[in-house]
Amino acid sequence: MQITFDTPFGFSADSTPAENRTVNGILRDTLDRLNQTSGARATLSRSGRSLFDFDLPSLFGTDSTPNQDGAALQALLVGLITLNRAFLVNHAVPDLYRCGVIYGRTDIWDTIPALYAPKSTRNGAQPYGDCKSVSACLVAERLKKGQEALPVFRWIRTPLGTKDYHILVLTPDGFEDPSKVLGMGRDENTNVRL
Repeated sequence: MQITFDTPFGFSADSTPAENRTVNGILRDTLDRLNQTSGARATLSRSGRSLFDFDLPSLFGTDSTPNQDGAALQALLVGLITLNRAFLVNHAVPDLYRCGVIYGRTDIWDTIPALYAPKSTRNGAQPYGDCKSVSACLVAERLKKGQEALPVFRWIRTPLGTKDYHILVLTPDGFEDPSKVLGMGRDENTNVRL
């Protein structure tokens, strides 16, 4: 399996060298955490100006265990949240629920600037993202405000033997599902117990 992070704030024309170093450091730390906690033989490579791929050959397949996949997913979520927190240190943006992002499936793990950027849709251009990106954004936003928030996930085994995940946010008030708030269909994750 390959997981791609989009990190434009560290690699755009207006990025500072410090932002570039910060993003690189967080990506390397995420790779280290992946390999230490899940037993993965993960590698990291750059596939575009701001795209970085974690190659996870032994994870998220029929032969990997739920514990291995869960440890890897947690490491990836912590990495994405850490990137978002680094972005929020130097950039003011609207809160997730007020920025115009809607729910939509994507393979990319978007940091906040990539999540908030319009993407092509059937109806024009609209910023959108799915559970991994919107939950990581919301956790980073809440942590910046000094509020407690953690990413959590649920999973089911599909008929093909793979695992399907749904990511949400745990707060002191309980579970919050930003995907549903942003328009995820009611039946999209009916088999995943929340």
